[in-house]
Amino acid sequence: MHREGLLIDNPLERLTEDQIGKIHRASLEMLKNPGLICFNEEAAAIFADGGAYVSSATDAAAPPHRIVRIPERVVLDALDSTPSSITLGARDPANTLVMHGDEPRVYFVSGSETNTWLDVDVETYTKKSDPATEIIVPSYKKSIHGEPVKQAHG
Repeated sequence: MHREGLLIDNPLERLTEDQIGKIHRASLEMLKNPGLICFNEEAAAIFADGGAYVSSATDAAAPPHRIVRIPERVVLDALDSTPSSITLGARDPANTLVMHGDEPRVYFVSGSETNTWLDVDVETYTKKSDPATEIIVPSYKKSIHGEPVKQAHG
């Protein structure tokens, strides 16, 4: 017998499917461009063997590194080949954990669920000295269960 964990009947969905899709698409884009900085030769070779573009080593910054750009297809193939469950063994079989990716189940906790997160809005600012220059900056607002937190000013 293994440890079951706590199955959550009505999990709180903190992100909509659209928000999850935006994060996924942005992640794929960032892995492709600008990519990752890799300082380990063995890891760079593994990325290259897996279909990623790996630059030549550069000494422009210490220590020498490579830029790894991972195409979307490589990421999606890796996700498709990922198992839907993982078994974490233990010396005592009663402590073995079988973790299923399709279940809203809690296995480890820190004492309480984190109910505070940051809502992000993107705002465009124009440079006063050069109105043709605009920058886009994320703006963070603290919220609990999706409701804005009223800040006390003293």
